[in-house]
Amino acid sequence: MISTLVFSPSDMPVLLGRISPNITSARAQLYGDPILRTALKYQINTPLRLSHFLAQILHESGLLKHTEEMASGAAYEGRKDLGNTYTGDGRRFKGRGLIQLTGRANYARYGRFLKDPNLINEPERVASLPLSVDSFGWFWAHGQTTPINNAADKDNVVAVTRMINGGTNGLEQRKALLRAAKKAVDYLCALLVQRRINASGAYPKLLEDGNYWPQMLAVVRE
Repeated sequence: MISTLVFSPSDMPVLLGRISPNITSARAQLYGDPILRTALKYQINTPLRLSHFLAQILHESGLLKHTEEMASGAAYEGRKDLGNTYTGDGRRFKGRGLIQLTGRANYARYGRFLKDPNLINEPERVASLPLSVDSFGWFWAHGQTTPINNAADKDNVVAVTRMINGGTNGLEQRKALLRAAKKAVDYLCALLVQRRINASGAYPKLLEDGNYWPQMLAVVRE
């Protein structure tokens, strides 16, 4: 029903909590506003785009628990495809942020985008807010030859996953999170419509329960 995002920062913790009960209230409060800001900054601005974005965020970060790769990064040492050409680059430019930004080349590209020449010397900053979230938005919009929004608009979770993961690791969990995200986004969209219709003085008032009941649809058509 809603084709563009009309959410506010205060809506996001509710949305995250409905996607998974395993997301703590503290994490939902911490990340809700930065996720919304990042989504709008990088044109992740429809319910379908946001659903795909959230599903991938939650999978990659273990439900917002991790912003830094648990491995040491030594496995990336000498990986020229990642731009790791100096001794110690593997550990220095290990995966960080909700997307697990990895490799000197990617950190350098992200730093240039931010116009932040110091990021390449302070890569650990990507593990902390706001860059832990913003780096995911940057990769979504600019990390590939085409924006990931293109695949999200087609509701192609396999293509979205390949663009982020390079393969299809964790695809079933990503699909499950996408289903949950779509339901949560639909709920919140319906709830906002109900609240705004009631605030406009509609009679009889709609039940504010986040469901698309026939009465609600009839009022919207009017």
